[in-house]
Amino acid sequence: MVLTFGGGASEIGASFLMLQLDGKNIALDCGIRMGEDSLPDFQIIDRYGSVDCIVLSHAHMDHSGALPVLSREYPNARIYMTHATKDLARILLYDSLNIMEHRESEIPIYAEAHVRKMLDNIVCFSPNHAFRPFAGSGSGSGNDGGSGGGYGSGYGSASISSSGNGNGDGSGGSDLSASSLDENVKTTDLGGGSFVETPRGQDPVMNADGSITLPGGGKITSPDGKQGNVVIVVPPGTTITKDNKVSFPIGSGGATITYANGQTFNINENAVIILDADTPLGYYIGMDNPFNDVNEREWSYSAVMFAYSHGLMVGTNVSPMAFSPTTTTTRGMIITILHRMASSPDMSGFDNPFSDVEGGTWYTDAVKWAASSGIVNGIGNGNYAPNAPITRQDLAVILARYADFMGLTLPTSRNYAGFIDDADIADYAKEAIERFFGAGIIDGYPDGSFKPQGEATRAEAAAILMRFLEAME
Repeated sequence: MVLTFGGGASEIGASFLMLQLDGKNIALDCGIRMGEDSLPDFQIIDRYGSVDCIVLSHAHMDHSGALPVLSREYPNARIYMTHATKDLARILLYDSLNIMEHRESEIPIYAEAHVRKMLDNIVCFSPNHAFRPFAGSGSGSGNDGGSGGGYGSGYGSASISSSGNGNGDGSGGSDLSASSLDENVKTTDLGGGSFVETPRGQDPVMNADGSITLPGGGKITSPDGKQGNVVIVVPPGTTITKDNKVSFPIGSGGATITYANGQTFNINENAVIILDADTPLGYYIGMDNPFNDVNEREWSYSAVMFAYSHGLMVGTNVSPMAFSPTTTTTRGMIITILHRMASSPDMSGFDNPFSDVEGGTWYTDAVKWAASSGIVNGIGNGNYAPNAPITRQDLAVILARYADFMGLTLPTSRNYAGFIDDADIADYAKEAIERFFGAGIIDGYPDGSFKPQGEATRAEAAAILMRFLEAME
């Protein structure tokens, strides 16, 4: 093991370390410092030859401020951090960009395009699970994008050893003649433990750019970050690129994705699924922003796109498309989301136990399902209050009951540290909040409070739902 400091070793700021471990070159943090010489000493990379991946410990600018510069020079190096770190880094980097753009005497060290590209290259991992930046096969390291080839290279996130011919064109990485035990199914290896099964007679078609198209659709199986597999049923016309980005034709209806724990979701046809075994779910989502009121610079952007692409949350207005991220989440909304997560069971013939839940509304079946499943009990006197805002403590309680009802496991990765307002948490909610904290789903506010009676916004609900699904086993 070789560890070299490139900044921040003897002064405050510009934290940057290069670690060589088992032949892999890992950059640890990449910050800036105050003053004219603000960047780390990137020349030390010459001693290593390349950067194979980047790990960010936290989002403060003395640890993340030069990350767009490093990512620009080494675009194939994946960047690993937690969701909370990414959310804050997004805000801080865009703020830094705004400051640089408005200082006439300062030449910006990076542009908005570099920040966007860097954010696209981030892989978020859960604190509950170890991540494996070099697990599996793949290709590509350094800043030329040409070392290695092979299907499923994933921007160099897998092993640096190549499964192709080394010229970066992907040849030799995909076996389009693989056989299957089922004579009616053809199996094609995508690399990194992923493969796709397609109907015989409708074999995958190799395109000039190295991608493949599935004329008859198929079923993709790919490892997740929890020692299981995720299964994606894709429609005819689906395309899979060399770096395992899965996209669907317009009008196809998108895909169906099933987790190892049995949860199934419909993926929006406008979304792109990027397979990555280093992430908790085995993939992450790329998608153009359809909402006029959701800014990609906001901390919640990734969570909103996740919730929308999985059909969990829809817009609040059609023309123009709006998500209303700062609007409070109502009790009717959250139960409708969980009803969708449970594949929308038919509630015909089930009684409605609440006098304030009218028949035929968009949330009626969801409330009936939740009540019959023991997920909600109402607020007393036979009422449910579907239009009332959901409090943060009730959101945790309802999600915990949903997990128990579905037979899902909440892992524990840390001990409950407590919040400064623990005394304000209702007795019925304490266990759920402790479980969610232990699973890394909630952290509270910077001042150490949880605000149990606070109202959860739609952006906050999206973030908690995404982390909830990533943590579930």
